Amino acid sequence: MNNLKSKIAVLAYYQVAGGTVGILLLVWLVASTFPVSGTNILLYFFMVVFFGASIWSGWLLIDKRIESGLKLSKINQLLQVFGVAFGGVAYEYVAGVALLPGINLEDGANFTFDFTFSKLELYVNTSKDFVKVKFNLIAIYLVYYIAKLQNIIANEKSLKDPK
Repeated sequence: MNNLKSKIAVLAYYQVAGGTVGILLLVWLVASTFPVSGTNILLYFFMVVFFGASIWSGWLLIDKRIESGLKLSKINQLLQVFGVAFGGVAYEYVAGVALLPGINLEDGANFTFDFTFSKLELYVNTSKDFVKVKFNLIAIYLVYYIAKLQNIIANEKSLKDPK
């Protein structure tokens, strides 16, 4: 049981740290681009929501609300699995650390591998005309890891309360 608690604690602090780094980077971004233009306000709002969800999921785990914390953590990680860009629309979200193998089809098929920290990129109707797909290996592993933790907890629950 202590091993399970320590695994949940590591996940909790990772979620909080990833979201906090994202918020701090957002504060730096806003401070360096002041005054903020109208369309960027919407992007900054989304950044706060996404990074805030990461912090909140970690806080739920720290606060011993394990089931809801794991559920929100899994959703948060699922949102980080793919980064895509196609025809002026792009999405890439990372709260924490990411190892991102991918393919860029801008000038032929070029394989890429990126390492990055917390970020959120959203583009809609930009002049950037490229096609990219990335996979976040850390997020993929964490989705698997969280599912394992959820299964362990469900099994322990069923052993304690057989119906």
